[in-house]
Amino acid sequence: MITQKEIARILGISQMTVSAIMRNGELAKRYRPELREKVLKTAAQYGYCRNEIACAVRYRKRNVIGFVSQELGNGYSGVILQGVIDAAAEHSFLVKIFSINSSSTPGHNSLAETAANLAGQCIGQRLAGLICFDVVFPEVVEIINRKLYDNGIPLLMANDQSYLAANSIGVYSDNAASGKLAFEHFHALGHRKFALLGGYRWTDKNRLLLKSFKQAAESAGIPPENVLDLIQDEDWDYHMYREPLLDIRPTAVFTTCDPVALNTMTSLTADGFKIPRDFAIMGVGNLAFSRVCRPGLTSLDENLYSIGYRSAELILAHGCNPVEEPYRELIRPSLVIRESTAAAE
Repeated sequence: MITQKEIARILGISQMTVSAIMRNGELAKRYRPELREKVLKTAAQYGYCRNEIACAVRYRKRNVIGFVSQELGNGYSGVILQGVIDAAAEHSFLVKIFSINSSSTPGHNSLAETAANLAGQCIGQRLAGLICFDVVFPEVVEIINRKLYDNGIPLLMANDQSYLAANSIGVYSDNAASGKLAFEHFHALGHRKFALLGGYRWTDKNRLLLKSFKQAAESAGIPPENVLDLIQDEDWDYHMYREPLLDIRPTAVFTTCDPVALNTMTSLTADGFKIPRDFAIMGVGNLAFSRVCRPGLTSLDENLYSIGYRSAELILAHGCNPVEEPYRELIRPSLVIRESTAAAE
């Protein structure tokens, strides 16, 4: 991408002149119309694009929101990020995206160093606020929140209640409602034997999903032994719960996310079973592939776009000030019914 300095070199004028003309303010009117036209034409010809983040730093404006996630490549981050971008754009704000993991920084720095570096970038680039999604390292969140708070930058936790910083904003899908909604759908279809599959049971989201599903089952008179809990502590693997799943043979399977549901459907089909005749399966997320896989995946829509959009709105409404009192909002989920669930036979 061409810079103002390079445009100045091409035209044989100073960078200060190019900068004044590109800003198109009162100062630009001091230059001859022919020169202004030449600068603008050259900028368009070479594809010049103003660096809004650099401008915000230089002129001490805060028109950039930060978004950080540990898993930018998954479908969940993309949906929530689109909501953030759309809400920010309506107010002429930009979004700077960060990815964070144990090897985020050169030399594989420690998580503490990674968190400090990220917070330093937010402060140095004068971000209006930082939206944190799917970051599972508590020490990272704590360090970032402390440093941002000291510099008047609000932190918002999007759809993750696992690490609630004292001085932060939170916008979440109502996971307790999701678990209850999942059970009620299966129960209405005549299912009375269930399995719960997935990983990372220690996250607040999954704990709430499982707790509300089990409570709804208990309230409906389902014996505890008819709710098979196969949730794993770390990442999920179908082969780890294949044996108990096929041994107990529940008719309905509730998974904590759409990728687990898709993997389970694919694996059971490979084992010769029919979905939903032998196993009715439901996921969480309503990701794009759930509409096109076969059979189509019934899924709880967490309304991630709305969470992202509302997160950006709250950052903007907060006026670039530190959060003195924690604030929380819940977004109601909805159930999208497709072919992977059907009446029990």
